[in-house]
This record gives sequence, structure tokens and C-alpha cells, in this order.
Amino acid sequence: MPRITSKLYWGSLRLGLFLGVAGWIVAMVGALAKNQPLLRAGMAGFFALFSIWGLANGGAMAWAFLTHLRRHGLKATIRDLAQDPWWSALYSAMTIVFLFAGLSMPYMVLKELSIIR
Repeated sequence: MPRITSKLYWGSLRLGLFLGVAGWIVAMVGALAKNQPLLRAGMAGFFALFSIWGLANGGAMAWAFLTHLRRHGLKATIRDLAQDPWWSALYSAMTIVFLFAGLSMPYMVLKELSIIR
């Protein structure tokens, strides 16, 4: 079966990697120069990496579940979940953790940029 991947998914992962590395470099330059605004901007970029990563992975996992639900129906999906409950619990927990990371990191970005306290 061919892998179905989205250009948006891979593009967001590449963008996240670029933001993370660039943010880390800017934060290190800000720390070495003892420039607080530059350090905060770099940390915001670094936190944005985790936000994009969490939303991309959590969104992809939720999308895969919904695609399975649409293709096979509710009855077959529940039967599949009941056949292997530990895997289903792990999959659900990972999806929740990824989405939580993706949704909580924008708060940290705004906090680093001193937009919210």
C-alpha cells in the first residue's frame, strides 16, 4: 500500500526544523552578547519548532484516525480498537501529547516575547 503523505505535513516539518535551528543560533548569539530582546526572539523561534512539530504530528495522527473512520465506518473502527486495546491507548496518548505540545507552545512563544505575562 502506498504511503499517503501531505505536502503540508513535510513542509511544516522542514519549516519547524529551520525555525528551531535559526532560533537556537539567535538565542546563543543573544546570550553571548547579553542582549535580552535577541535572546527572547531566539527562544521564541526555538519554541516555535516544538509547536509546529506537535501540531504536524498530532494533526497527522488524528487525520489518519478520521480517514480510517471514514473509509471503514464506525463499527469496523470500534472493532479494530477493541482487538488491540493497548496499541489504541498508546496511539491515543501519543496523539494527545503531540496536540498538547503543539497547542501549549504558542503560549510559551508569546510569553518569551513578553506579549503575555
